[in-house]
Order: sequence, then structure tokens, then C-alpha cells
Amino acid sequence: MWQALSLAWLLLGALAAATSLWAAPDEAEPGLPEPNWDRKLALQTAAMGADEARLRSWFKLARAGERGQLILSVRAFGEAVTIAAPAREGQLFQFVQGLADFPPELMPSEVLDYLAARQVQTWVPHEESASSAVPLFNIKAAVEGVRNGLDLRRAEGRAQQILSGMPGHEGALVPNAWIDAYLEGSGPERRGFLNALGNATRQQTEWLGQTALQRARVHATENAALIAIAGRIAVAAPDRETLQQIMQSGSGPDLANILRDSLAGLSLPDQALLLLFCMASAPAENAALAIAELAPGLQDNEEVTASLFELLEDPALGASAALALAHYSDPGVRQDLKEIAAREGPQSNRARLALEMSAELSAEKSALGGAE
Repeated sequence: MWQALSLAWLLLGALAAATSLWAAPDEAEPGLPEPNWDRKLALQTAAMGADEARLRSWFKLARAGERGQLILSVRAFGEAVTIAAPAREGQLFQFVQGLADFPPELMPSEVLDYLAARQVQTWVPHEESASSAVPLFNIKAAVEGVRNGLDLRRAEGRAQQILSGMPGHEGALVPNAWIDAYLEGSGPERRGFLNALGNATRQQTEWLGQTALQRARVHATENAALIAIAGRIAVAAPDRETLQQIMQSGSGPDLANILRDSLAGLSLPDQALLLLFCMASAPAENAALAIAELAPGLQDNEEVTASLFELLEDPALGASAALALAHYSDPGVRQDLKEIAAREGPQSNRARLALEMSAELSAEKSALGGAE
């Protein structure tokens, strides 16, 4: 039975290899692989080759720590020419996926090394370009994912160990040690450190957040990474004063998400105070971000509205203020904008811009309402 199935897979493989090379030589880029399998046929071949018993035996060897036997079995299967390539690679791919939750001490690193270095044998057409090939089962990427997850879990454990020495520790050695280890880590390791904050006490997170902010002010090259620490803490337990420090000192792509994710935990009065602080004290780029995120929900706050009008003549923030005011539904705001627009100067130009954008927004709403 097994020999018959193996022969069937081999014949299917030969048939597919002969019929699915539809990319003409002059259509494929030199040096890049060409499709050698039809995607549907390759998937069918892989499904036919699924062997749960083999997978269970590999996992059993891995859990028992029998790495020598495991690598011999996996390698023999991976190089078995009597079994069609999609069947072999589908089984190996499933095995790698199953290793994702394995304890670090049982992870068969030799097997991962072999699989990561193994040459892809099943190439199928790219969905958007028939002459371009992609692996049917990207085993190398799956191995990388398992290794990243392993790095993350190890880093999370290390971060928790450092945190355990923080209460009662004299000076700032522990929070700085935690931050130093975080900065030295790879992307997955940094995510592990940030995940560990979920198990930290309020005192520990406050200490870490303040230390990260202090260092962010001094070390510009590390600013974005340090702000990620303070930002994770701020999102978990939103605090206006901490967010003010982040907006004043922070930079990097995470800043918008930190601000957006923190808003649900802030009261409207605190949101208003945060916005007023940013407009007065944060760098222009961060202040513009705060205006875009906060102003739409604060249209009833007279102090915020007045500050936006004042910013219309600001070279850096005038356009942001105009866009915010354009979204106001209050007729009194539009009347004030018309009066300013009738004058001369930068403020009047921005007021006219706000009115033009307001008219466009109203037209869009009317069109949508008509369509409904």
C-alpha cells in the first residue's frame, strides 16, 4: 500500500513537473526560480502524503530529547526521492508549525538548522504573476517564526527575572539593567520584554517608565526604542502626565499608536489638558499628531477651540489647526472663521483653508446621504 502511494506521488510529481512549466525562458528574470508545479496539483499531492503517524513519532522523539534519532528520521524523509516533493515539504512544514509552542529546553535546534538550510523543491506560480515562482511551503520562513517565538519567550522570562529584583532595590540599577537588556535585544526579544510588563506591579512599571523617559531625553539615538517602553506602560495604565512627557520627548513610528491606544483611558478633561500641553510645549510634529487625534473629540471645550484659532497664524501648526477647525459643526466657529478670512495675513489664509475644507466635508456628507 505504502509503495503504491509513493509511486502515485512520484508519478503525479513527474506529470506536474512536465505540464506546469508554462513560463517561457524569456519571461522569467535570470537567476530566479521558475514554477515547477501547478499549485492545485501540488496541494493535492501534499494532502495525499499527509501522515499523522509520522508527525506523532517526530514530536514524541522531540519531547523525549532524542535529537539524534529525530534528525536522522527527518533528514531521511526530507531526502526521500521516492516521495513527491510537495508531500515531503508539506509534512516538514506541519512539523515546524507544531514546534512553535515547544519549551525552549526541548527545541530540536539541529532539526531547525537542517530545515532552514534545506533547498526548496516545490515552486508554484505567484498568484499575481504566472512566470514568477514562490515556495508552496515556505519552511525557512516557518523556522524563522519558531525561532523568533523562542527568542520572545526566553526574553520574557529574562525580563521577569530582572523585574523580580526591582522592589526594594537601592538606586536605579535594576530599571537600567532591564532597559539595557531590552535595548540589546532583537525585535522578538524586545517584544518579549514588553510582554513581561503585563506581570509587573504598578510600582515597577512607574519606575521603568520614568527611567525610560529620562534616558530618552538624553539619548536621541535610542529615543524611539525607549519611548516604546514608556508607551506600553502608558497604554496599560493611561496617565496624562506620563503621556505629556512622551509627547514632549518622544519620536518614532510608535508614537501615534501610543497616543491613540491611550485615549480610551483618559477623561475628556484630561484629553483637553494633554492637547493644550502638546500645542504649547511639544515638538511641532508631535503637536500636529495630538491635534489630529484629540481635537475632533473636544469640540465642546472652549479653551481648546480658542487655542486652535490662535494657532492659525503659527507657521508649523497653522494647517493642522485649520484642518481641526474644518471639522467643527458649530455655526459660531464657522462665523469666526469667515471674519478672520476677510482680513489679511497668514491667519486669514488658514481660515480660508479651514472654510474650504469644511465646505468639502459638508459636500461629501451630503453626497453620502443622497446615496443612501
